Amino acid sequence: MPTDSFLQRRNRALVAFVYLTGVRVAALITLRLNHVDCERRLVHQQAAEQVATKNSKTMRTAWFPVGKEFEQIVIDWVAEMTSLDTNPETPLFPRGERRLFGSQDQSGWEFLSSDDAVVDIMAAAAAAVGVRRFTPHRLRDTIASMIDKWAVTLAEQKALSQNMGHANMRTTFERYGPVSEKQQHELIANICQRGKTEIDFDIVLAYANAEEYKKKSIRVLLLGDR
Repeated sequence: MPTDSFLQRRNRALVAFVYLTGVRVAALITLRLNHVDCERRLVHQQAAEQVATKNSKTMRTAWFPVGKEFEQIVIDWVAEMTSLDTNPETPLFPRGERRLFGSQDQSGWEFLSSDDAVVDIMAAAAAAVGVRRFTPHRLRDTIASMIDKWAVTLAEQKALSQNMGHANMRTTFERYGPVSEKQQHELIANICQRGKTEIDFDIVLAYANAEEYKKKSIRVLLLGDR
């Protein structure tokens, strides 16, 4: 993506940020500079500070392991914004460069006006590099589809799912990360090619012999069953 102008750098950073954090658009356009912790690789989605999270849920989101390049783009953007005439309350992705009059806050920086502004930015980004148009939600789909590749254990899958703002993994895998029929067949073929799989029968037996309330707790933790 081009980076010659302030708005071009903002657009590139915005796309990288959505891919890096998986934040929903409503939250994205209400984030401020003080909500991003580059050192700890966290985003503080504070509903009490007017970040428009789903169901007004406050959460701290860790950056997903999508690559150092994406991290650096966001870090550079935060550094650029901090070097300008800004303060911690300044919008993370402002509508444009600082204005002297008619601003939404005293610093002269305005928030993006709506979700449509983000959709337009991503459409322009796709056109600039000659790829098919994509939406913010498609980036969340992409993150969800990567969870099974990143995670080695069920606990890691749960952590990544929660990082997307989902209370249980079922939401992640049923709504965001379906497996196509082709992928289904390829995955099963790969399992068959691996041959006999070692199973930790101690764990299987421990679950089988556990009291029912413990089994239910495990199902709720991992699958969101009730």
